[in-house]
Amino acid sequence: MEVLVAALYGGQIEVRRDAINGPLLGVVNIINKGEGDIWRSIKTPVKSLTGLHDLYFVFKGKHDLFSYGLKLFLIINAFGEIMNAFFTPGNVADNNLDTMVKFFGKLKGYAFADKGFINAKASESLMNKGLLLITS
Repeated sequence: MEVLVAALYGGQIEVRRDAINGPLLGVVNIINKGEGDIWRSIKTPVKSLTGLHDLYFVFKGKHDLFSYGLKLFLIINAFGEIMNAFFTPGNVADNNLDTMVKFFGKLKGYAFADKGFINAKASESLMNKGLLLITS
């Protein structure tokens, strides 16, 4: 899993299965402090799952972890498995070209998304890499 954060005080994001105190799947350790205006990408391994589950993202820290709101994007395959999870700052447009290419970039085949989520440049770029985005 990869998250994009602007840390104020540091902390952790725990990924848990089925309950707020359920089995721990992974932890994002946010060690940078006082960088509320500098966005950094942090990667962490997450245990894979099978079957249908609820995911809980538990934010832990002594103070606020983030300086802005955030958005969580998920790619889920036909079996209900999470293929990619991605956080963006709340002030980044959903159809931002860099975000879309990073989010969908490794996929091939077909992806279904909301029409407002797709922009022409990103759609063309992803199609050239083997992914056709289909909207309603």
